[in-house]
Amino acid sequence: MGIDIPATLITNKKKQVETFLLNKDKLITKSISEIFDIRVSSDDNEEVYLNYTEEITTNVLDKIPETFAYSLFQEKLDKDLEIRAFYLNGKVYSMAIFSQLGSTSSTDFRKDFKNRRVPYQLSSILEEKITNLMELIGLNTGSIDFVKTNDSRIVFLEINPTGQYGMTSYPCNYHLDKEISKYLINNG
Repeated sequence: MGIDIPATLITNKKKQVETFLLNKDKLITKSISEIFDIRVSSDDNEEVYLNYTEEITTNVLDKIPETFAYSLFQEKLDKDLEIRAFYLNGKVYSMAIFSQLGSTSSTDFRKDFKNRRVPYQLSSILEEKITNLMELIGLNTGSIDFVKTNDSRIVFLEINPTGQYGMTSYPCNYHLDKEISKYLINNG
């Protein structure tokens, strides 16, 4: 679709993650299921990598078993900010999240909801690509996550077809509940 995406690996093998880490310097992992997780044990301590996006360092990788539940790994991007877009039938409502201002939220903004959030305007070219993608996969609504990198790339991360609209609507005064109601009245 011509949308920039990060290098991504889905695997259940430590060796593949090690090779991927050598080629990408920094990695993150995020849950691809609410059921599966990566558990890293050492001595009497256990760390769980479950729903939040977490950085995978060589120290963490050393503790991971040779095989584990299938997991998603991506190159860790140097973020300027995160962008959450809510898509509704051809319209894109975007919000910038200044997650890099806090150490707790720099890898995953959901760890600190006090981050500043403001309306953000994606380019009309990217909004058209989003619409084309959503039409291609048959979705008329969803939450879409992007990262704006320090070198100004807008990088697509994921679409959640049942994504929350309130977290974008309220801080940005988009009144999406009203827009969704209008859509349902006209198309229901």
